[in-house]
Amino acid sequence: LANESKTILISVGSRRQLKATGPYIFRTAVPDETATDDLIKHTVTELGYVNYALVTAADNEFSLELSSLFKKALDKHHGVVKVLADTYDSYTGGPNIKAVIAEIKKSPDSLHGVIYTGGASEAVLLAQELKKAGLNIPLIGGDDLFSAEYLKGGDAVNETLMYTTFSVDIKSAKMDEFIKDYGKANPDRFAALSYDTFMLVAEAIKEAGSTDTSLVREALINRKDCEGVTGKTSFTPENMPIKHPSICKIKKGESGENTFVIKQ
Repeated sequence: LANESKTILISVGSRRQLKATGPYIFRTAVPDETATDDLIKHTVTELGYVNYALVTAADNEFSLELSSLFKKALDKHHGVVKVLADTYDSYTGGPNIKAVIAEIKKSPDSLHGVIYTGGASEAVLLAQELKKAGLNIPLIGGDDLFSAEYLKGGDAVNETLMYTTFSVDIKSAKMDEFIKDYGKANPDRFAALSYDTFMLVAEAIKEAGSTDTSLVREALINRKDCEGVTGKTSFTPENMPIKHPSICKIKKGESGENTFVIKQ
């Protein structure tokens, strides 16, 4: 309907399955395929992490998709999955973290990282059980781990690596402007993406000199590396976003609290 009426529709999420679904459908989130590739390229080529456990939460549809993307990135960058595990126990219909730990312990080779693709609360439990088992292996994950909930996981979550779309710790004039305009503490990535998306459309209208949506669409497609609080955004001729995430690590700060450290 949006395409037929030439109405520009822009999602700020990455999980709406909006691929190339028509000339007027856009999204502005970092594609998870790009984000997983960037993160694994960093862990393999820069940190020397080669052997991994890949842990999925099969009761989470997005976790299944994200695991496949991490596997694809590992294949590309010559990382090796030594252990495949799932937190979901089909017999009990709930999580079984201890079974995952048992599988990781059986790894034929030393592991450099445990990739986990589920939610933050379950990731905390996994990190804590790894620590209890004496397995000092960093967790690696996606945007869902970049959260206050996961940050409160104590010493067990230190050294976790993840990608994220947005962090207020990335200082810039645009960030200062956004924080002032937003007017509330702790904006999340959806607020930041919404803000950037609004500005992208506003600038495209100015450039087009019209609100004719066919002209605005062309202006969106033709503008390159538009700087925002969620990074630089461009679009392919098929409306797909060209965008990269920030990579960060959890470190314990001087006050003893966990903090996110952004890799610039």
